[in-house]
Amino acid sequence: MKNTKVLSDPIIIMLMLLLVVVSCGVTAYLLLSSSSGSPRQSGALTQRDFDRLPFDQLDAEYSCINFAHEREGQPLVQPVVDELSTRFESKRGIFLIFLDAKLRAGKNQLRDVQVYCYIDPATYEVTYYKSIGGESGILGQIKDLFAHFGE
Repeated sequence: MKNTKVLSDPIIIMLMLLLVVVSCGVTAYLLLSSSSGSPRQSGALTQRDFDRLPFDQLDAEYSCINFAHEREGQPLVQPVVDELSTRFESKRGIFLIFLDAKLRAGKNQLRDVQVYCYIDPATYEVTYYKSIGGESGILGQIKDLFAHFGE
């Protein structure tokens, strides 16, 4: 009977409720503050501590792939970094990232695209983006038609 008396004490119940409310509030605050949308906390780089491990070319490549996914509205299929062209340009202080990839062009069709990104390592942001390729016009449709009959 002593146990039920302790649990029915209004002060203990209020303290327990306060503890639950504070715990929920701290958890919500931490979740909201970590998803602030800053470049440092976006995409594949959310777990990185850039104060301990600096932003490098691999991070720039991930940023470019994630940005292309957001811009194109679909994920890149088989993105391959062009290692001969991708580099850090020291005069401008940016990473130049060049990708060859494929995008879905239809139900069972893929189109080749080349993606170009400039990444600022100070802000971790894509400062320039361009995708080229994927003959999606009449010429691309004709090629797809002949490719289909060739199978």
